Amino acid sequence: MSPQTIIYTYIYITLSVLFGNTLAKLLLEANIINAVNTKTSKILGKSIHPELTPIPLLYLISPRAAHAHASQILKQGLIKPIDLYIALLASDLFLRIMYIYRYYIPLMLPLLGIIALYFIALRIIFDIILFTTVTIYGIHKYKNTNKNTPAYQRDTRIMLTRKTLVNSIKMGAKDTITFLYKFTPLYILIAVLMNINVFSYVTSILKPYLKRINIDSLGLTYLITAITSPRIAWGIAKIMIDNGYYFTNILGCIFLGNALYLLLNELWMRIIPFYISIYPKNIVPKLILLRAILPATYNMILGILLLEI
Repeated sequence: MSPQTIIYTYIYITLSVLFGNTLAKLLLEANIINAVNTKTSKILGKSIHPELTPIPLLYLISPRAAHAHASQILKQGLIKPIDLYIALLASDLFLRIMYIYRYYIPLMLPLLGIIALYFIALRIIFDIILFTTVTIYGIHKYKNTNKNTPAYQRDTRIMLTRKTLVNSIKMGAKDTITFLYKFTPLYILIAVLMNINVFSYVTSILKPYLKRINIDSLGLTYLITAITSPRIAWGIAKIMIDNGYYFTNILGCIFLGNALYLLLNELWMRIIPFYISIYPKNIVPKLILLRAILPATYNMILGILLLEI
């Protein structure tokens, strides 16, 4: 990574966290969370803890705002870690919807056409299965407890004023400073490891194994590019289409590239530093398992199967 990329990524993450924290505080200060809770509890409250029913909808706007709200609720002792895990897993479907309207439709679909539609369909199947599974489990878990929670008994009047806005900005900035205090050293460490080619070394180790699953030089170029940026790699997928590659081979590279990006880049640069900064450290490994290892495993298995067809 170039120094410019490291600085840009750091600024982008900082601004995203500031926006997410400020939005989360504003939703709380203006009582919007309680108003949303009243509506969403009727729909999602049967399968998600009532305190966390805004989380799926927050994912449509800002995943970091969703995590900021969830971490605050957890720190206040209003929920248990298992409640957090259920809500986050159920939110994967909403996160996919956000990706669809923010990235897939404006960027991927015009570039890759029908390949993009196949990718979206195969990816959202996993999210639907996951959502259905945790919904069934949540309904069983919360069937006797939902109606006794404070979330059903709160004032739902929205109070959006200049004072609430100013207070939200101040508290959002304060939480962001606390976040940066923990995040910055770890980010610098990861950036150093990347610049001394630790992760490139891991990639070089993987090359012989990748060639065994029908990945040629162009496919390998896609995967190496995807580790840095899957969206840039879509341009290489377009070249693969123009060169007559079979669609399963292209899809396999896309899924496998997403898995490698998640495991070798996003997990270290964003997920781990972010989670360590806002959640209790004892639950971070489980969050990483659910939010990174699980989807990466699905992407990797599906990618290999498609490449073997």
